[in-house]
Amino acid sequence: MASRRKRISYQDNCEKIALRRRLKIYGRRFYRIGFICVIFLLASLGFWFFKSDTPKTYAGFVSDRFLNITAKTGLKLERVSFEGNKYTGQEELAENLDLEYGKPILSFDLQKLRDEVKKQAWVKDAQVQRVLPSNLKIVITERKPIAIWQSGKKYFLIDSEGVRLTEVDSPDVLPFPLVVGDGANKEASHVFAVLGHEKKLFEQVQAAVMMGGRRWNILFNNGIEVMLPADNMEEAWEKLAKLDAQEQILERQIKSIDLRLPDRIYIKTLQGDVIKNSIRSRSA
Repeated sequence: MASRRKRISYQDNCEKIALRRRLKIYGRRFYRIGFICVIFLLASLGFWFFKSDTPKTYAGFVSDRFLNITAKTGLKLERVSFEGNKYTGQEELAENLDLEYGKPILSFDLQKLRDEVKKQAWVKDAQVQRVLPSNLKIVITERKPIAIWQSGKKYFLIDSEGVRLTEVDSPDVLPFPLVVGDGANKEASHVFAVLGHEKKLFEQVQAAVMMGGRRWNILFNNGIEVMLPADNMEEAWEKLAKLDAQEQILERQIKSIDLRLPDRIYIKTLQGDVIKNSIRSRSA
């Protein structure tokens, strides 16, 4: 009887050991499958979270709450100050920027505001600064007008880069020289730099007309037209200054002076006659 019990106990023990092994194997399998399922579920939730607007909404909610708290502590817009603006209207600019008083001052994107300010025709550069707790400071570097550009039948005030600042009704409304022709606005600063070397002549200039995109004709206040060459314009202009100082050529009753040839000057009378080889260059 005792041996029978022992055999039964031994068999039961073996079966229990086998069962435990099977359960352990199944447990490992279920654990691996469960782990993979959890990873897949988390990956799916993460993909959905970031592909949807949920993060943006949540972040926006947190950001809005934070900015509202800062506004309650006094960090809100109460004043906008401008510096350097002579031609740029403050009220119009503030309206274009959509600056809302009472709005949290930390909520303003300074780079976007700067880009918006620079869109104004007169603005060459700008800086936007927060002056805590409640002030926005806008420092403007404006473009400086140097001439009036005639394009077709329209007139525009331009700066040294040829940027159109504003349209004007007539070239006589402002005390700036006139430039005429396609592309003349882009080359105005260069031709004025050359003409400015002879200040006495430059003061008498009424307009500079670009011819074929290559050279200039200069119209004086007394109606005389001077034709400058495409090359060595500086030398021709200096030659004219010396000639006027010696012979007062710009005070004569003539229509035009042709300086396009390096060794000769041709003059056209008021009657339209061309005096060929009338004045030789002193360098000839």
